[in-house]
Amino acid sequence: MRATGDSCSTWPTSTDLARAAKVEQLITKSIPGHATDRTVEHYSTVSGAEQRESLAKVVGLLDRRVA
Repeated sequence: MRATGDSCSTWPTSTDLARAAKVEQLITKSIPGHATDRTVEHYSTVSGAEQRESLAKVVGLLDRRVA
């Protein structure tokens, strides 16, 4: 999986859009014919917003444990 900007294109892939729409991975793989998780990961990019949201979730879990 690449961070946004590492891709040859600045447009999101169909895999990126399906992940954002919370489409099940089995369905996501079937649309472009990707047979493996590795292929799906190859065509995926991670945006800065996804990274920030994910880190905020982790920090939220840590905050609850400390409190």
